[in-house]
Amino acid sequence: MAAAQGYRYLRVSVKVTGRRRIGIPALAHELQHAVEIAQAGDVRDERTLADLFRRIGWQSERRVSVFETEAARVVEERVRRELFPAKR
Repeated sequence: MAAAQGYRYLRVSVKVTGRRRIGIPALAHELQHAVEIAQAGDVRDERTLADLFRRIGWQSERRVSVFETEAARVVEERVRRELFPAKR
């Protein structure tokens, strides 16, 4: 996350293992985080990004720089169910 000359920039990186069942839902999850950031006009750098995720989500117990939100988890699961419905 960075800001310059009145614009905000966000780079989203997702390491896809080649397995669609993992990669596509993971991409949806990360894009939901991008939506959350886009909706928070006060986020302009790493500090304000971390502040946002502390407000709307929680910090990983295993990795200090990793945050999670319920909205991203819900989107990931919804995409997984829509693309890969359980066989009956």
